Amino acid sequence: MSKEATGECLDTGRGGFLVDFPKIKLPEGQASLTVAQASKSRAYIQFYCAESIVNWREDVIDGVRRLVLVVLHEKINEPSADGFEFTAKDQYRALMLKDGRYVQSVHSADDPEGEEVEPKDKSGKPFDHILFHFFGSENNDASIDKAPLEDLAEVNILHYGNSATVEESGFISSQPTLFITTDIQPDEFVKLNPNGMHIGSRRGHNLGKSGTAIMLQANETQLARELMKDKEAQMLMIGARIVQQGGGAETAEAVRIRYSSDNSVLGTIAGNVSEAIRLALFDAQRFMMGTVDETGTVFWLNQEFFDQIMDAQAILAQMQLWQQGVIAKKDLRTNLRQAGVLESDRTDDDIDADREDEAPVVGSEPNPPADQKPVVNDE
Repeated sequence: MSKEATGECLDTGRGGFLVDFPKIKLPEGQASLTVAQASKSRAYIQFYCAESIVNWREDVIDGVRRLVLVVLHEKINEPSADGFEFTAKDQYRALMLKDGRYVQSVHSADDPEGEEVEPKDKSGKPFDHILFHFFGSENNDASIDKAPLEDLAEVNILHYGNSATVEESGFISSQPTLFITTDIQPDEFVKLNPNGMHIGSRRGHNLGKSGTAIMLQANETQLARELMKDKEAQMLMIGARIVQQGGGAETAEAVRIRYSSDNSVLGTIAGNVSEAIRLALFDAQRFMMGTVDETGTVFWLNQEFFDQIMDAQAILAQMQLWQQGVIAKKDLRTNLRQAGVLESDRTDDDIDADREDEAPVVGSEPNPPADQKPVVNDE
């Protein structure tokens, strides 16, 4: 789901997650779910793309901007009697906040009014917020963010036009054209060449005593091809800006000015999707547990898109930090794994076990303490 959400955010700049719980009809007199009933039902998180979010509204409640309306478009399949065919029908799921209570209703052509239900948590209390969480390429509010791949798509369209021009120019200019100069009258020329002029050495032609023939082939234009190369380089720059983070020696003021535009767009999207899924997991816990374990619930997508390369000097610096007690041996080995120096699947126990079977490393004696002077033999 996180992969799909990240791809959708790159394409359209936004999306959302709906948290819900299957409807279970309780027998009369039963106020809560039994263990058997609860074991068959789980809270679920449903991903919705940007096109499915057709309406939304935010209001300021108690000084905080909160969602009060979200309308989601859904497709349902109605099978035929034999089960081999189905008809796709539209339905709209309305999520509303009425008098501080979260309610939900589903509307379709067969049921335009829709039945309004009020989801409750495990303790039977209504929710005070809509169980829908937006994510975007810039932030996680309900506003529409710019699609990161929009610039790349626009350049790609222009690149397609240049490519068509190059292909057409290459097709036209690559076809050889025969030009004939002769003093033969047109009617005599047709009589002497009844089958027309054929290009090649298998047939001769009568052009008269002063006739000549030349073959011309034009060179293709290079302008469209150069425009294609420029757009390819531009697309590479746009793609790099989406993934890479700004770096280099810069002043603090330059970094502050450039940070909002040059920071990794993909890293921002990964962080926004992670935060939205984390909040959705909290709502799922309200359905399943009644309380939220904020400290014990961790979900974060990796934002390291390039392998960390550690040269010999960096490895030596890490060892010095360990020897000076700044970092632990476990930290040193973790850094070496991330840099690819150690195999990622080799644990500390594996390394220690292999070290026990090896001979001790012979090194120089450590320097004696300052209060212990070496004995000098005068003889």
